[in-house]
Order: sequence, then structure tokens, then C-alpha cells
Amino acid sequence: MLTTQKRKFALALMSGKNKTASALAAGYSAKTARVKGSQLAKDPEVLAFIARKQCETVEVDEVPVYRQKKSEPEDKPRRREAAAIPQPDETNPEMPPPVVISPGIEYMEDGLPDPVKAMGRLLVENINTDPRLALDAAYKLAQFTHHKKGDAGKKSAKGDAAKKAA
Repeated sequence: MLTTQKRKFALALMSGKNKTASALAAGYSAKTARVKGSQLAKDPEVLAFIARKQCETVEVDEVPVYRQKKSEPEDKPRRREAAAIPQPDETNPEMPPPVVISPGIEYMEDGLPDPVKAMGRLLVENINTDPRLALDAAYKLAQFTHHKKGDAGKKSAKGDAAKKAA
């Protein structure tokens, strides 16, 4: 697995630093930087990361964003026409929101994709995605959809006991 230190080492090595300086930039101690730099330079994960990064193309704008002129108000797109947006009518008062179904992702009862399974699917399909970032995002999303099943509090336990007795 490509760790954060390995990634930092690879990026420093790609920027032109030597192995020892790259290991120091990645956060290794000065005593072990020379050995670690040599080890990491031969690591297959680091080599694969460097190869992936070298294959990526970087698009550079001719004029920097901060110097570009703002667009004129005429160039801005007009508001959508009211007829283009479907409105609920008497025959269909409740319109369900449109659901875009992605293949291979399981959906929950409320129509939302299961975040844990969706992130797992994204990790499998996109190897370039940082696994730690995707895992953290899945964890944060899962908190909203998969709630903890904790013990009931005193008041709710009393209410449940009263309902059973009645």
C-alpha cells in the first residue's frame, strides 16, 4: 500500500531531489534517510506511483485565471425557462426526485446509494484515488446513513416499559 510517506518521497524524488533529500522531505529521520531513500527508490509501489504521475498530462492555461477578464453579462446563460422544468400538477401532486442509477452500486431504501459500497466501488475502478482519502470520505458519509444502534436512555426505557405494561 502506498503510504503518505512513500507518496511524499516519490513526489520529492520527481521534483529533482536525490534519494536522501527525498527521504528527509518525506519525514524520515536524518540517521535513516540514506538507507530509507535507497529502499524506497526500489519499492515497486513507489515506482508504479512515479510511472502513473509521469503519464498524467497537465493542462496549463495560456492566461492565468487572475488576469482573465470577467465575462460580460450578455455571455451569461439565461435562466431556465419555466416550461423546461416539470412542475407537479393536479394529476401528479408528488413528483419523486429523479434518481440516477449507477451500475454496480447498491441503493438503500430511501433511494440514496450506500456510501460505503459506493466508495469501495470507486476505489476498485479508480486506482489513482488516494485510498486514505476515499476511506475517510466513506466514513464521513456512512455516519449520515448508517446510524449507531446504541442502548436506549432511561427515559425511553421507561416509556417502552410503560407501553408494554399497558
